[in-house]
Amino acid sequence: MTIVKVYLYAGIILIWLFAALHYFLYLSLREEGRNYIASNWFWPVLSDYLKLRSKHGWPSWPAYLVVPTLVLGLVLFLIGVDKLSHI
Repeated sequence: MTIVKVYLYAGIILIWLFAALHYFLYLSLREEGRNYIASNWFWPVLSDYLKLRSKHGWPSWPAYLVVPTLVLGLVLFLIGVDKLSHI
């Protein structure tokens, strides 16, 4: 497997992990009756989850992994696309 594929696959997996973690946060908040519109979905969900997690006993680790998985996933994916364009 070439290094280009490693970057691309790792980026895609991390972006998928970001989406799964964010959906977990969203579902937790939806059970509490909070609804979000699609235009302001990312930061409000993250901040509301962090505000309410201690009240409901929710774990904090998903909220702290959301941003790093998105950033690292996008960086790896873009590096893979850049390397792919130079082949």
